[in-house]
Amino acid sequence: MKLYTTCSSCYKNIKLKQKATTKFEFQRNFGEEIELNCNHCGTSNTKHVNRIFAKSEWFWVLISFGISVLLSILLFFIIGGIGIVFISVPVLITFGQQKSINAFNRSMIPRRQK
Repeated sequence: MKLYTTCSSCYKNIKLKQKATTKFEFQRNFGEEIELNCNHCGTSNTKHVNRIFAKSEWFWVLISFGISVLLSILLFFIIGGIGIVFISVPVLITFGQQKSINAFNRSMIPRRQK
């Protein structure tokens, strides 16, 4: 999963280099607010952790699908019909990734009073 936020002035997505599986982990590692520069318009943005969202990385799903198709074909000729089970690997990866993304996007960090 990749993390992103939206620029305050041009409303384009800003991809974050930081990685975290939950917003709580992101807050613990990088702080409650993060300073970002928009690559499109050059504006400096300060974003709260709640304004960071996750998207799926389809690249890894496609890679796993390709590998599982090759393994399925190979194992089908070696051990028979049970080799087709490997086709389900990208489906399981996609469901797991989507579950993580939904959990990240639904969670919210309480804001501190200043």
